[in-house]
Amino acid sequence: MKTTKKTAAKGTGKTRKGKAGTTRAPRKAPAPKAALTRKPARQARTGTKQETVMEMLKAKAGATIPAIMKVTGWQAHSVRGFFSGHVKKKLQLTVAREKTDGDSIYRIVDAKPGAGRKRR
Repeated sequence: MKTTKKTAAKGTGKTRKGKAGTTRAPRKAPAPKAALTRKPARQARTGTKQETVMEMLKAKAGATIPAIMKVTGWQAHSVRGFFSGHVKKKLQLTVAREKTDGDSIYRIVDAKPGAGRKRR
C-alpha cells in the first residue's frame, strides 16, 4: 500500500486535509477516568452444575461420567474437559480414576500444594 498524506497522518491526531481541502480539527483526548475504585469480590454462585459435579467428585464413592452426564446434561467430552480444564488446571486438584467392570469411577483425592490458588 502506498503511503499518502491521508494514510501517513491516520491515527496520529494531526490535522488532515479532507476531500475539499478543508482542515479537520484534531481528535479529542478521552475524558479522564474517575478515581479508580475496586469492585467488591463476587460471591460464588450456589446450585451451579460445576458445584454439583465437584460435590459428586468429592464424595467417597466418586462419580462416573454417565452419572455426571445425567445430572448436568453435558456430553461425555464436556465432562472430561471439565476434569482437565477446571478441576486439574484451574483448581489444581488431583482426579483419580478407578476402572471397574465397565465404567471408570472418578474422584478428587488429596489436593496438590497451593491448590485453589489463582495463577497469574
